[in-house]
Formats: sequence, C-alpha cells, structure tokens
Amino acid sequence: HKLDDVNLVNLLPIGGTPVGDSERAEALYDGDAGNLIGIRTFSGEKGSEMPLHSIIVGAKGSGKSLLVNDILVQTEPIYDYTVIVDNGLSYGVYTACVDEGAAPIIIRSNGNYTFNPFDTRGLPLNNESLSNITALLSLLIGGADSPEKRRYREALMTSQVREIYADYYRRYRREQEAHLPQIAREALCVERWHRERSVDGDGFVDAFVEFQEFQKASPDNACEWLASYSDSDLSAFIENPKNDALLGNMVFAHFRPEDFPTLYEVQDEIQAQGRKRPATSESEEYALLAKLLEIWLRDGPYGPIVDGVTNIDLKKKIVHFELGKIKESERELLAVAGFLIMNDVRNYIMTMPRSVRKRLILEELSAVMDMENGPKIARDYWERARKYNCWVLGILQNFARLYEQNPGVT
Repeated sequence: HKLDDVNLVNLLPIGGTPVGDSERAEALYDGDAGNLIGIRTFSGEKGSEMPLHSIIVGAKGSGKSLLVNDILVQTEPIYDYTVIVDNGLSYGVYTACVDEGAAPIIIRSNGNYTFNPFDTRGLPLNNESLSNITALLSLLIGGADSPEKRRYREALMTSQVREIYADYYRRYRREQEAHLPQIAREALCVERWHRERSVDGDGFVDAFVEFQEFQKASPDNACEWLASYSDSDLSAFIENPKNDALLGNMVFAHFRPEDFPTLYEVQDEIQAQGRKRPATSESEEYALLAKLLEIWLRDGPYGPIVDGVTNIDLKKKIVHFELGKIKESERELLAVAGFLIMNDVRNYIMTMPRSVRKRLILEELSAVMDMENGPKIARDYWERARKYNCWVLGILQNFARLYEQNPGVT
C-alpha cells in the first residue's frame, strides 16, 4: 500500500508528529495532523542564545512572502531591530503597521538616497573596509580583460583611496589636535582589550565594539581603564611614528557623515594621476579608470546613490529597502545598490550592542549571490552574524540556483 509522508511519519516509533519547540515557541503554525508546531529563530538558553539562520525556498506565487510576513509579525515582540531587503514591496504593510511613520527606502536611478562607501559608520578604518571599497570601485568600473588586469586596476585605485584617507588624517591632526589625546587613550584601551579579553580570531574592530559596550555597561570600570594612561603615555603614543596607522584608523571612528571623503574626490584624484605628463602606461590606465568612474558621480545618469554624504538613517526599528523600482535595463545599478546596502547594514549592525536582537531578511537571496562579491558578503553574514546576535533569513525560488552560482562552495 502507498503511504503519504504525513501518515508514514505517524507510524514511526519515535514521536511521530512534529511539534517543534512548543513550550518556548516564538511563532506557532498548524501541522498536517491537526497539531501545533512551534518554531524558534534563536536556540539555546536565555543569555547564551544563538540565531538559527534560515532559508525559505518556493516557486513564484507559492506564498513565501506571506509566510515571512507572518513570521515577522509573530516574532516582532522579541526583536529590537529588523532590516528587510525587498524586491516588490512585499513587506510594505508590515513596515507601516509595526513602526509608525516608517516607509520603504525606495532605491532608483536619480533618487535622493546616498550611501557613501567611504563612511565607516562609526567604526575605525580597517583593512576589511578598504577591501570592500576596492570591491565596490571594481564593480563600478566593470569587468577587465583578465584577472591580472583587474588586480592591477584594483591596486591603482586602492593606492589612491589610501592616500585620500591619509590626507584626511593629516588634516585632522592639524585642525583637531586637541582631540588626539582622547582618541589615543581609546586606541590604547582597545589594544589592551584585544590582547586581554578578545577571543581568538577577533580583530581590532571587534575589540573596538566590545570596548564601547563595556563603556556603556560598566562606565566606572571603563573610566579606570581610560584613566590608567598618563598624559606622557599619550604624548609618547601620538608622537611615535609606529602608532600612526592605528591612530589614523581610530580617528575615522569620530568622523561625522559630512567629514568623510566622497567618490567625487576619489575620482578627481585618480583623474589627476591620469593627467600626469609625460604620459605612461600607468597614467593612461588612471585616465581610463577616472572616465569609467565618472558616470557614477552625483550628476551622472544614476544620481547621488554612491557620491555624496550618507543620508540613510539605519537607526529606526525597521529599515526596509525596496529595489523593485530599479529598471530591468539597469542591472549594474541593482548590483551596486545591493552591494552598498549589504555592506552598510553590516557595518551598522557591528556597532550595535550585542544584546540587541537583530534580523536581516533577504527577499531575493539569489540576486545577492549574483552581485559582485555577493557570495563573499552572503557567506560573511551567515558565518559572522551570530556573533552580533543577528538572525539571517534568505528567500529564493530555486535552491539549485545557489549551487549553480557557487559550485563547490554552497
């Protein structure tokens, strides 16, 4: 006799009817046998919980968005922060109902929103952020004839980005000298925290975020740490050329959005390199790079999306990005917008207290995987979001697409 799966499960000697975690359920659903199934997005006991990253797969029109909307509503009381990357305004009603006055951030060509990729969002400058900037610039200029050519172009652009950050740091030292001792004090404390308290594998930025939390949770103890360095210690630290890189990186954690360099300045610097005479193969390459970046300046066909001061507020309870208004003919804009959103959200989540429960909803995970550097960004979220108490949910129509996009990696 043929048995349906649901009936076969009921014949198994071990608890035949799935119930999930009904005692501590965050959301409840009907089972096939008239039972209730409880689901959780975090596992473990209170105080040591871990996010259970998830993927929902279903054909177009099968009800994926309806299911996710229901999960979001049921679990809303236990979340402090939600980011949605949407493609079709599937979550507009949820956003408006849960967070009064909230509205989707609609990304389109010649819109009003700007992500400044050179804005560190309150974090120190670091190698990972520089690597992401290089990846974005590479995305903006398009492909190269060969991997060697691409690496060469990335090296040229990276050298100019580093030089611009160095210029901004030198200007800060001249104009804000009075603030340097306090920044040096913080840098010394973060270095000490990294040595004494950070777990293996954590970097300086992780230690920076953890020390910030320490300052909020235990202000008296943090003040003792900060006060443990004398004025002479600070002066010696500031004047020692070996500490210039660390101090320079820390300075950018104190910048306001309007203080950071912009794409216009980077493109202008690259263009200046291209005008050097006599012309060389390197100057000619710089001239080409400047021309390719030109269309992404704020007066170009795509508007200010990547050129100008960051004006997107990520501090709301729900941040809802909508990419569905980008035209089919603007696939390069879709890729750039996706990259900017994922990178900016990650940087902001890193600055939030670890105790705050967060979640990221990716409506079209396969679109993220199609982006330049998309597989790396997605893998980074799946591997590292747990550290920041963030649940990640990806939604796609065909699971095989993940393997097709990343054979041997998925």
